[in-house]
Amino acid sequence: AATFNVTLDTTPPVGTVRVKGPRPYTNDVNVTLILDAQDAYGVVSVGVSSYPDFYQEQVLPYGTELPWRIQGGLGENTVYVRFYDAHGLVSAPACATVAFDPFPPSGPVVIDGGAQYTQGKVVRLDLDSSDEVGMLSVELSNDPGMADPRAISVGTRTVEGWALAEGGDGPRTVYMRLTDLAGN
Repeated sequence: AATFNVTLDTTPPVGTVRVKGPRPYTNDVNVTLILDAQDAYGVVSVGVSSYPDFYQEQVLPYGTELPWRIQGGLGENTVYVRFYDAHGLVSAPACATVAFDPFPPSGPVVIDGGAQYTQGKVVRLDLDSSDEVGMLSVELSNDPGMADPRAISVGTRTVEGWALAEGGDGPRTVYMRLTDLAGN
């Protein structure tokens, strides 16, 4: 008597995707997707697209990390994935969103209200900063290389008692380094 075995597989894979990194913002169009998919018979490939209908889908071998180039422009960009098992079953779509911001934050430092001269080495600083996605950190220093910077709380508008760089009479400069949530 001959026997024939067949495997019944009616359960598609399930999986998730996220953009690698600590924040939902990036300043680079090249990101890494972190994939996590399961299937009783193995996940063999992943379909990736910038469109929810999977227009221009790229089907690639499945791995836990996948390089991806953001296809959209500034602001929020979504990537859509679906996973394929060894028997051709396809998962429900999963997606991840990341905001693309290549522009650095900006803002001036004003010493003693914009005075041209000061008689004291301790001054007041007025700060202003702005960015599209929000600020991560603000640092001040008397050194252009930002040696020994002093962290200032984001949103601080006035710093009282700032000690200017030592030395004789002459010009002094205070430097501000702003970092936004996208890493600019």
